[in-house]
Amino acid sequence: MSIVGVDVGGTFTDVYVFEEDGNTLSAKSPTTLDTVSGVIDAMAKVAEFSDVDSLAFGSTIATNALVERKLAKAALVTTKGFRDVLDIRRLWRRDLFGHRWNRPDAVIPRRHRLEVPGRIDWRGEEVEPLDEAALDGVIEHLRHHEIEAVAISLLFSYVNPVHEQRVAELLLEAIPELDIMLSSDVNPERNEYERTSTTAIAAGLAPVIDRALGAAEERLMEAGLPKPPRVMKSNGGVMSVRAAREKPVELVKSGPAGGASAGTFLAEKLGCPDLILIDIGGTTADASLIVDGRPVRATHDMLEWDIPLRVPVVDIRSVGAGGGSIAHLDAAGGLKVGPKSAGATPGPVAFGKGGAEPTVTDAAIVSGLIDSDYFLGGTMELDLDGANTALEPIAEALGYGTRQSAAAVMHVATIEMASLIREITVDRGLDPREFSLVAFGGAGPLFVGMLLEELDMRRGFVPVGASTLSAMGGAFADVTFDYVRSEIGIVGESDSTSIEAAFDELLDRAKVDIEREGLSGVEILTTIDLRYQGQWHPIEMRLDPADRLVEVAGRFEDEHERLWGHRRPEDPIEYTAIRTRVVSAVDKPALLGPDVDGPAVPKGSRQVDFFGTGETSVEVFDRESLGQGFRVEGPLIVEEAQTTTVVGPGQSLSVGAHGEMVVER
Repeated sequence: MSIVGVDVGGTFTDVYVFEEDGNTLSAKSPTTLDTVSGVIDAMAKVAEFSDVDSLAFGSTIATNALVERKLAKAALVTTKGFRDVLDIRRLWRRDLFGHRWNRPDAVIPRRHRLEVPGRIDWRGEEVEPLDEAALDGVIEHLRHHEIEAVAISLLFSYVNPVHEQRVAELLLEAIPELDIMLSSDVNPERNEYERTSTTAIAAGLAPVIDRALGAAEERLMEAGLPKPPRVMKSNGGVMSVRAAREKPVELVKSGPAGGASAGTFLAEKLGCPDLILIDIGGTTADASLIVDGRPVRATHDMLEWDIPLRVPVVDIRSVGAGGGSIAHLDAAGGLKVGPKSAGATPGPVAFGKGGAEPTVTDAAIVSGLIDSDYFLGGTMELDLDGANTALEPIAEALGYGTRQSAAAVMHVATIEMASLIREITVDRGLDPREFSLVAFGGAGPLFVGMLLEELDMRRGFVPVGASTLSAMGGAFADVTFDYVRSEIGIVGESDSTSIEAAFDELLDRAKVDIEREGLSGVEILTTIDLRYQGQWHPIEMRLDPADRLVEVAGRFEDEHERLWGHRRPEDPIEYTAIRTRVVSAVDKPALLGPDVDGPAVPKGSRQVDFFGTGETSVEVFDRESLGQGFRVEGPLIVEEAQTTTVVGPGQSLSVGAHGEMVVER
């Protein structure tokens, strides 16, 4: 039996298989519109569904639906007087002085936002009864406009959800087929706009995710999968398809979160607890962190500017600098890369599918970094002449040859990625030079050496199966559920009774999911959000059962000083929310080292243009020929069927115990 991870990306669908004997297999197939066909095509190359013990997949279903606004027809039911919360927002501007910027549209249009009288106050006490008669008009509106899903977000429901629950009950009695999302279930936290926005997004996603995952599960089972699949969550864990259909908002970063799961696994295997992960695919480069062996998470994300999505996520930042990102000149004649992408269709010019604008992949081919005769192991013929022709306008404008211009495109893309990595490290008070880099995705290994130089980092890793690492992470991601509740008070002025009661409530919710999912051996982690009174952004701090709150507050002050360079000992410390995470670990497969006899020899050489150094003769190795302990000085290139690793001048490459390639400066 085998363990399988799948990552459905924007360009390719990746499959990673751990066989029972410890061997690993991986495959790629073009992503299909229905998601599942690409999975079936990729699986056909490496494994039989009937031999699979478990399968977990991450996908961009939710992400694409949100980005493209292909959401279900949804309505919002809210407290009278709060219909326009989704338009008022926080009044933050993306461009401080830009007068031509248009704020993005709300997820639910105003005509489908409906008010109902009734009021719960901040203490959770009813000060105005719910006007159930007013719901007759709401029901009529939902029927007339054929609404598929309803977000219910009433004032202070995170303290007392009784009104929300009653509204849901009455709506379902009238229209049983409705998908209903309660803010007291989706995001029971303070801050009216953030809670309403998150619930509205959940409602818009619910029917879309329900249909897509239902169809995916059905077709995978029909293909011979013995057990129902699991789905990657935004927090780096997995859950059943049933749970995912009930909690669609937790899938917004389902695909890239697999990389963080794999990074956690590699941090332990490689003995490197602090890693920078850079996943470079066809459309974007995604960066995240592993600190002390755990992925750095966030409690919120952003759909678009000032449209928040408050859900636990692996903190992944993206930039439009993937293999399909288009190189172009700005108005001042400067070279730029992205964010526009050629995507899977028409794709890079060299793919011969109708693409006309030069991409990063075209530049890598023209500069010699990628062999046009060995792309995807030689199974895909590339148009080198077409890539050259596409780069000629840029070369003419820059006054370089096409190969030099291609090297410049690679350098600009590297700078974009390096800036992204600085954003997730330096902004947190972390020094990227104290981390090791893990490069993966189809184009990640291509940039590993260039990123080490740009960031002044010492060491980078290219793990086995790097091009499908996000799929690998899904194969052994732990089952993880997150719970949150607002609880407000001042440390030292309030006793811990309310906090203990709130944690008990979260544990009761957790027990329901533990029983439904059939989990065993669970680990329960608890945290608390702390801030100086009057601040907007809290810091999430670990709170173990034996910890006293004042001790945690002391650690908060240390962390505040590390992040922001100061502390405020004269100011009260306020707690704003408590959180519980339930983790049920899955068995992790072993990683076998390379089984290679004899010394590795180059399979050839070719001329490569490196930015700033010009044309250089570079030896080319086949990765399958590199055994443990192999070491060679750069520059060199290592090729495998699904990716290419480039080691620059002044760098070296070696192979570790688990088959990982180590690039060092």
